[in-house]
Amino acid sequence: MHTPSFLAVLTALVLSIVSTDAWGQGGRFGGGIIAPGSPPVTLSGTSGGPRQANSVNSSCRGTIAMVPDHVFTVTTPMSVRFEVITATGDTTLVVIGPSGVFCDDDGGNSFNPRVNRHVMPGQYQVYVGSYSSGQMHPYTIQVSGQGGMVPVAPVINTAARFGTAMLNIGPMFA
Repeated sequence: MHTPSFLAVLTALVLSIVSTDAWGQGGRFGGGIIAPGSPPVTLSGTSGGPRQANSVNSSCRGTIAMVPDHVFTVTTPMSVRFEVITATGDTTLVVIGPSGVFCDDDGGNSFNPRVNRHVMPGQYQVYVGSYSSGQMHPYTIQVSGQGGMVPVAPVINTAARFGTAMLNIGPMFA
């Protein structure tokens, strides 16, 4: 029977900490809190990644990053609009949260995706994908809810944000 090496276990632990940290802090390119009375926000990023969007939901298209590009927290049930704008290529959009998985390819103007849904409170992971594999496009995402949102800073350097962990060196597998 093959048992994972210490290095493999440590690598998996570090990757889970990095992914959790990026997810909890607003994603790779920032995020926000969508609450009544706060203004809409516009954020920028770069689309695409190594993950097939249809691995999240069979109706999703394109390739997305391994961690969310943006994370938004919705405070009350409300309508929220996510709209991606790019002039350089065909982008897609995947939104994952308590209300489900929402995908779009060309629902906005031209090749721009848009998701406009009534959602329940909670955290929403937003991935801006590229329709064609291996392509990356600079984009702007405009997000507004019933009353807008409060911005949250992006994760600048995840390499310095690992924190600490206690490891018990001893028999790990029987």
